[in-house]
Amino acid sequence: MLVSDVVNQVSSDMRNVLAPTAPDANIIIPWVDRIQKDVLHTSLFSTFNEFVTTISVVSGTSSYSLTLSTPLRRIVSVYDRTFDRVLLPYESLGLPSVKADAETGEPEGIPKPLLTASTMEQWPEYYKRVGASTVVLFPAPQKSVFDGTYEIYYEGQVTTLAALTDTLLVPDDGRDLVVAGVNSLAAAYLKNPEDTATWTQMYNAMKLGAFKG
Repeated sequence: MLVSDVVNQVSSDMRNVLAPTAPDANIIIPWVDRIQKDVLHTSLFSTFNEFVTTISVVSGTSSYSLTLSTPLRRIVSVYDRTFDRVLLPYESLGLPSVKADAETGEPEGIPKPLLTASTMEQWPEYYKRVGASTVVLFPAPQKSVFDGTYEIYYEGQVTTLAALTDTLLVPDDGRDLVVAGVNSLAAAYLKNPEDTATWTQMYNAMKLGAFKG
């Protein structure tokens, strides 16, 4: 599905008030981009923006650079394929803010959640993303017997659509969904509140899998 396919349909749905060619098309194209990003982040089509890469985990090493097919947006899950285990995000520890000593300004001590049995194991239990493409495991494997292959499931950053000839990552099956979303923005731009409400309601329903008959 091309950007032009969406722009042509939006122009028709807006009763040709907005033309499918420049300069009107230049207004619609950014809307197509915004809606595709929302669809790939929040709808049933989000799986089209999910990828997997692997790392070879070795004892004594906690930080790993990821080899990615597309820039990383967020890590969804980390799976230890060798030992059939799912790691938990570091944030799930619910760490409190560390209080500083009034005189030295240094942290008073290690937060208690970091001293629990699961964080003191000899193999990784938690993961954390650091920077653009690094994952850190807590704790690092303590023995080579715990070395293995970990699968990193992640969402990619969606490439910006900027021309009528650009191809959407959303498949053709999601055309009605994307068009409904762009129509809601177009109707708002044309100051038509009734059409805006109708298309917005339809778009939100379609994101959950309800398609118009």
